[in-house]
Amino acid sequence: MEPWQDFFLKQKKLHLQKHRKGKKNPVWVCDDIMCFDIETSSYFIDDHDQVITYQELEALPKFKEIKDKRERYNALQDTILHLRKGCVCYIWQFGFNDKRYYGRTLEEFKTFLDMLQDTIDMPFIIYIHNSSYEYQWLRGVLGDKELECFFTEPRKPLNFVYKNTEFRCTYRLTNSSLAQWGHKIGLEKLDTLDYQQLYTPKSEIPEEALQYAERDIEIMYKGLQEYVTEYGNVWNIPLTQTGRPRRDIKQIYHDDINHHFKISDTVPADHNEYKTLRCCYMGGICFTGVENAGKEIKGPGSYDRASAYPYEMVARPYPASRFRECFTDSYKFDLYHYIFYARFDHAEAKTSICCIPCSKMWNKHGHGEYNNGKLISFDGSFEMFITEVDLQIYEKYYDLDMHIKKVWVATSALLDIKFVEYVLNLYGTKTTLKGIAGREEEYMRGKELLNSCYGLSVTKLVFPETILDDDGIFTTLEQTDAEMDAALAKLKKNIWKNNLSYSMGIYVTAYQRADLLDMISRIDPADMCYSDTDSIKVKHPDKYAPLFNEENERITRSLQELADHRGIDFELFRPEDMEGKKHLIGIWENEGTYKRAKFLGAKRYCYEDQKGFHMVVAGVPKAAEKHIKFKDFKDGLIIAPEDCDYKKNILVYLDGKNPEITLRPGEKDEWKVTDRYGICMYPTGYDMSLTKDYKNLIELYNNRKGTMII
Repeated sequence: MEPWQDFFLKQKKLHLQKHRKGKKNPVWVCDDIMCFDIETSSYFIDDHDQVITYQELEALPKFKEIKDKRERYNALQDTILHLRKGCVCYIWQFGFNDKRYYGRTLEEFKTFLDMLQDTIDMPFIIYIHNSSYEYQWLRGVLGDKELECFFTEPRKPLNFVYKNTEFRCTYRLTNSSLAQWGHKIGLEKLDTLDYQQLYTPKSEIPEEALQYAERDIEIMYKGLQEYVTEYGNVWNIPLTQTGRPRRDIKQIYHDDINHHFKISDTVPADHNEYKTLRCCYMGGICFTGVENAGKEIKGPGSYDRASAYPYEMVARPYPASRFRECFTDSYKFDLYHYIFYARFDHAEAKTSICCIPCSKMWNKHGHGEYNNGKLISFDGSFEMFITEVDLQIYEKYYDLDMHIKKVWVATSALLDIKFVEYVLNLYGTKTTLKGIAGREEEYMRGKELLNSCYGLSVTKLVFPETILDDDGIFTTLEQTDAEMDAALAKLKKNIWKNNLSYSMGIYVTAYQRADLLDMISRIDPADMCYSDTDSIKVKHPDKYAPLFNEENERITRSLQELADHRGIDFELFRPEDMEGKKHLIGIWENEGTYKRAKFLGAKRYCYEDQKGFHMVVAGVPKAAEKHIKFKDFKDGLIIAPEDCDYKKNILVYLDGKNPEITLRPGEKDEWKVTDRYGICMYPTGYDMSLTKDYKNLIELYNNRKGTMII
């Protein structure tokens, strides 16, 4: 990398790539790929204004002398809570196509950016990888009042603009960390920077740390080159990952006015209808077998469903109209879709499966027992909005005293054949290119597009507005009912923007929940270990091979009939992999067995296979696997910061409150911190302790003859 001043000294005349953007009043815009990244140091300040890093803090004798890991971790975290936090940006990197430059302070970056704007004299885009992080630092030097931001949530700008420069986020674009993105494109992120080391803008940076900083910009540039190849220029690159399939689908239906009219008819008429749909939406479902919780299970196996959500999209019928209130107690679930507003005066799981989410229970009066957010039993009354799919699920797995208060009905139809074939082609790309050398990029693109199809269907129709007021406070403004009605009316009127139905996404997850629960209900609860969305892990997996084979045969017959009915080549449903093996979409595949495994709860389990020990714990980096042993994976385990290689962090946002303090006084790199905005980032760990209620539940059901899945 070269000093930022060399950008202007060596490039007497910039050879800009540009094009005219816009139809009515086109303007020249710059097409060059520009990237920006920063490296920062964080520290704590005690009551005597002494600066101490996390590394120095944990090395203090008073912590080193504590032998008990939990006690030491808690003492350290408690001390940190009472210390002031501070941070400093000590280097920034800028990429202009394949050239890379650096500066040491954010004030220098502002000077550089202003000079760059004067030189280019037309709008241009700078990509950053985490807009939430970089924005917090840049707002202090560029000024909140100078920035035009579009926030999706507080502190989460989708993009922001400074004069004629638009900052866009590559994390939103790729939905991948920089390490994951680099791995996908064959340019691995380096691991040569010690984040616990305190650097200042005057510090001499080790060569390996500079290489680390430069590699981040290289990954962004190489990755963006692929997007430019696909979209023609940087301005055509979508803002988010779902923008890619959204454009594909828009192109598929660009002149199909009948399709747009049909989808527009599914747009909710008003805020009440839209809120009802929102209440019905639920995600995937996660189970742990209580009888096997915390125990060492030898030889369990895993059955995973091939592209579960895409299967539901191509194989099932969906609402083909708005939901309109009806007045009947005679329901035709095979011909129509329904939404029910129901009151439950009693609900109790029949023994095997708990699946009513407490987050969707309204107007609760009484006492309920829950685990992992799912209802076990309720003494009293509550109300819910549910689809006919969930109604049938609850009636199957609960004893209910239910009273229907309102009903809405919609017509039903299979999804448009053009969309179905689009999904099947993406599934084919994912399947046929997997593992083929030199085709990794196409494989990843197909896989990402396939996964994004579901995300498109559950994107909110109306977004709340997040603003930053003059006092620097983020506020989320929910729309009034009138504003929501106006937004929905506008959406309904602009038919060309309506390509997919919002109600489709609600039913995709509902169908998959029903399928998953149906399979679990046919498994002996004593053998049930764990399940999450589209995966089931069981003891004695060979015992259940006939069950899954039987279900796969049913799926095969169903899809064959569907293909014949719709005139779709059945081979699209079962593409071949590189070895010539066919993979039918939606079937349950045997993913093999583990040597042993242990399941502690939702998204908290570990296993050993031929490759060694593996751990799946939400929020804990993979780096922790090499520090934890199978025997230690149990209730009460503390996964300390050092076990995570210090890669799990707490972020403290400093809004105009970054302390003015002198770092490394008396040293060559002494520096007075003046940046008022920034983020103090320090390591944290993870407490694997089970809650008291969960342990009581395990004991309760282990003392019974029956078993329960939660």
